Amino acid sequence: MRRRPPIALALALVVISIATLAAPRADAICGGSAEVDVVPFGDGIAPINTHVWVTLGAAWETIDIACARPSSRDCAKGQFDLVLRTAPTKGAPPEDIATTRRELRSLAIATVELVPSAPLRARTRYDVWYVEEHGATRPRVVGTFTTGSATDITAPTWNGIVRATSNVPTQVPGKKIVTMHVECEADGVDVDVRAPTDDMTPPAQMRYVLWIEDVKAKIDYVRTPLLYEAAYPIDTTAPPRFEINLGTAETRANWEIPKGVRAVKIGVRAIDLAGNVSVVSEVVVKL
Repeated sequence: MRRRPPIALALALVVISIATLAAPRADAICGGSAEVDVVPFGDGIAPINTHVWVTLGAAWETIDIACARPSSRDCAKGQFDLVLRTAPTKGAPPEDIATTRRELRSLAIATVELVPSAPLRARTRYDVWYVEEHGATRPRVVGTFTTGSATDITAPTWNGIVRATSNVPTQVPGKKIVTMHVECEADGVDVDVRAPTDDMTPPAQMRYVLWIEDVKAKIDYVRTPLLYEAAYPIDTTAPPRFEINLGTAETRANWEIPKGVRAVKIGVRAIDLAGNVSVVSEVVVKL
C-alpha cells in the first residue's frame, strides 16, 4: 500500500508553510493523532469564493492536535475550534471570518470544510487558526493562503477513474468489513484516477469526493459523501491514486459492506477549491 509523504506539525504559535504539507502520515494516524493537511495554500492561488479544507485527527474538537498520543498524560483536552481569520497587518488586527462548517469523519480522520459566508477580499492573506475556546491552550496557525482577485464558477474537467483494484481477502463468516480512512497496512481498494484540470485550482490542491453503494443501487450524489481524498502519483508514469482502506468490526464503521457482498459501486467527483464538482465517474469493484 502507498505511504504518503511526512509533514511537520507546528507545536508552538507559528505560521506553517503549507506548501510543504502533504496528507497525514500513516504512522501518525496509526500510532496516535493525525497531522494536519490544509488547502488552499500558497500566494495568489485561492479564488475569492474559495472553501477551506482541513484534514486532521477525528478527536480534534476535544484533544489537542499537538498530542503525540491521545492516551498521554500530557495530552491537553478542551473545546477546540477551527477559525478563519485575516492575517495581521500594520495597523489592522486579525478579523474573524464568518463561515459555515461541514465535516466528514472516517474513524481516525476528520475533514473539516469551512465555507465563508461572503466572498473573501482580493489579494489578502488569510490564516486558519486552531483555537481552544476557553483559552486553556495556546492557539496556533495551521494553514495560510493568499487570495487572488477572481471568482471561480467553473467545474474541473475530469476524465474519471482509470481503474479500481481490490486486495480485500475472502470474507470470513461473521466478520464485518467496513470502510476506514487509515493507512495501517490494511486491506483496501486502490483507486487510480486521471488528473483533472481546472482554470484556477492547481493539480496538487485538487481533491476528490467519494460515495460507495451496493452495485444494484443508484448512488445519490446529493447525499453527503463518504470520504474526501487527495490523490498522489505512485511514480512518474502512473496515474494519481488514492486508497479506500478497510478494517474489521473492531473499528467503528461509517459505511459497512453487507455480509456476503462481493462487489461495490464507487462514485467519485473531482472538486476544486471553490467547491465546484466535476462530472461523476463510477466503477464497480469486486471484493
